[in-house]
Amino acid sequence: MPIYFDLPSPEVPEPFVLIGNHDDIDSNPKIGNALVQVQLQIDLYYPLNMDLADFEDSIVRIKQAVQPVKLIQVTTMRDSTIGRTVRRALFEIKTLIQ
Repeated sequence: MPIYFDLPSPEVPEPFVLIGNHDDIDSNPKIGNALVQVQLQIDLYYPLNMDLADFEDSIVRIKQAVQPVKLIQVTTMRDSTIGRTVRRALFEIKTLIQ
């Protein structure tokens, strides 16, 4: 499955993955190790006419690929931001690095 860091042109067919926003929040405690909270957004765009079970399988594979992380929240929806209506899974991933 293709992976992009910018939304591809409308001619690019689904399925594809979009690596989105990445945020770091640094914490430098007076005692102990510094902590960095990392947040990342990943979007999976999938055609409506493909099997829903394949869409769910792709969600599981992405979850497995980003392990180990502290928290993965996935929201699925219909979306038309790419110029046509598709299935979209929005992954919000959070973890702590010491």
